[in-house]
Amino acid sequence: MKRIARLRHLMIAAALLAVTLATCGVVITRPGVYWARSSVLLIAPAVQSRPNNLQDGSGSLVSLAGIVERQMSGRSTQYNPNGPDVTIVDRGITNGITVRVPNFGGQWATNFSQPVLDVEASGPTPEIVQQRMVRTFAEIEAKVRDNQQQLGVDASQMITTSISPRQLQVRFSDGSRGRAAGTVLLIGGALSVAALLSPLRRRTVPTTAGALA
Repeated sequence: MKRIARLRHLMIAAALLAVTLATCGVVITRPGVYWARSSVLLIAPAVQSRPNNLQDGSGSLVSLAGIVERQMSGRSTQYNPNGPDVTIVDRGITNGITVRVPNFGGQWATNFSQPVLDVEASGPTPEIVQQRMVRTFAEIEAKVRDNQQQLGVDASQMITTSISPRQLQVRFSDGSRGRAAGTVLLIGGALSVAALLSPLRRRTVPTTAGALA
């Protein structure tokens, strides 16, 4: 019986080790993701011969940026605890687009103080990412123009947009595959060792009890 139990624990440990190695292989060979980020700046008209109700200090520019963000995302703007330096990949979006007004506030307060829209895209290839970014730029420009046209703003007094940086840079991220594989290996190895040592612990319990008696 002891030999059967020992063999059972050995098989469990071997199975755990095999699953751990297979998982590590999947993590290491998992394809990375391409992503890009640019900012769309809202710029007030240089000549103000006619009034523009949307252009009354930087606050109105920020408000217009918030309106466009909601129109692009299809939902109300909510407080985003992630800072402006957190990328689309960091947030776990590996195949999509995000448009947001950057929050420069801290943990307890929001601070949407800049008339800027951060645009990010991710995808499996650089070409897909670039196409998504270019299409999103065009959509933002159209919405900025349409919102002003609905208010009857003269073309010469319209708020315009500018992309920064002008040269789009597509980056590659492997998602820290080495660190993830190391974590899986550590947990799986610990479970395998625990399965091997389990019969030894059971044998030492009666011996210790007998010695105390």
